[in-house]
Amino acid sequence: MSHTRRTNELFVLVARARRRLSLVRRSLVVVLLTMVVMTVAPAGAWAASGETLLCRSTDYSCLAGTGYTGQSVWGSWGPGHNCVSYAAYRLRANGAGQPWAPPGNGNQWDEKARAAGVRVDTAPAVGSIAQWDTAASVMSHTSKW
Repeated sequence: MSHTRRTNELFVLVARARRRLSLVRRSLVVVLLTMVVMTVAPAGAWAASGETLLCRSTDYSCLAGTGYTGQSVWGSWGPGHNCVSYAAYRLRANGAGQPWAPPGNGNQWDEKARAAGVRVDTAPAVGSIAQWDTAASVMSHTSKW
């Protein structure tokens, strides 16, 4: 093999290595930018949708100023703070009468509501109650739209 041919092959190998390195660098930049966008986008998406996240706390401080103090409403489980008591409190504060008794656990509200003739759907509206059929019986109240 001649010296010139080996030199040309070496140049070709170096050029390929540079292209691969450039591709790796570009891929890393794309991955990093994607990570940054995914981290920042949720806040931007909330702002763009016109929605406001009112409270980020995971404790009861989010309820300050609502008038709810952990009282049992409609004979809901209590005393003390829990999602069923809060949901019942918000419904009563909006003028709703007790639709069924006893209120039961959060994961029972959809069945109890249907049985009482209350519309149950997947279209949230101001004043509606969100409920999940989980072991945790999670519920929430839609206060703004």
